[in-house]
Amino acid sequence: MTFNHFKQFSGLCFLALVNTSMAAGQLTYSSGTPMTVSGRIEASEGSDLSRLRVQVLPIGSQNVVYETNPNHFGSFEVGTSASGTYELRFVNLQGTVVHSQSLHFPYGQTLVVKIGQAASPGAELTPISLSRLQHKVPKQAVREYIAAHEASKRGERNKAILHLQKAIEIDPAYFEAHNNLGVQWMREGKAAEALHAFERAIAIDASDPLAETNLSVALLTLGRFAEAEEAARAGLRGDGLSARARLYLALSLLEQNKARKEALFHLSKASSQLEPARKLLEQLEREGQK
Repeated sequence: MTFNHFKQFSGLCFLALVNTSMAAGQLTYSSGTPMTVSGRIEASEGSDLSRLRVQVLPIGSQNVVYETNPNHFGSFEVGTSASGTYELRFVNLQGTVVHSQSLHFPYGQTLVVKIGQAASPGAELTPISLSRLQHKVPKQAVREYIAAHEASKRGERNKAILHLQKAIEIDPAYFEAHNNLGVQWMREGKAAEALHAFERAIAIDASDPLAETNLSVALLTLGRFAEAEEAARAGLRGDGLSARARLYLALSLLEQNKARKEALFHLSKASSQLEPARKLLEQLEREGQK
């Protein structure tokens, strides 16, 4: 697969990757301009809400059409390109559905979801560095982070970037701010700036797979496929259930014309969760039959 060939999929699995939720700071995708719903999780004290995945699926289907993560305050934003009733799932890192309910789009108010003990920290969670656990983010930096989240929800990306930069100025070791700044730069189409932000997040906490997986997107955008492969593998090592990491790893392998069987394996694993992975897998299989 050449890069020009790969760009045929930009609308499915590349440009759409920059359609993100500021609540998560995680790159996700959508099949069109989504109607969005803002939500908030209520859970027991000490729950690590940012480790959950929030998924939107058509009723009766296993195909995820939108996926994101809540932030550490429990806020999230989901969307879909078509009105109707969908299933809203909350999944932990082991792949267990800890909560499921129906949700009709459009939905005109903030959705409040009560989960209880399901998101409590435990052995299934990916590791966080000791220095990050011990680091206390100044309240002023947190306020800037929240302001960035609110600006992003309003579609004011430039303001979101300014708030995140201010949060980082106050607290240069603020992992979430660096990671989410990278997401916002990707939304602006500035992959080089995003790359720098993700690299700074990884320097703060190299054990977190989220920034590594996001880094692979920036590297793919810049045509640095070998490095994108390395970053995607790091993300997959940290979160073996990450469909995104599998998709980006497959793309990086295909762009290097190497390990086609491995790429197909990762696409097959990701295809049940990510529509772009399924469509790319189908095309590659059709090409293989010719």
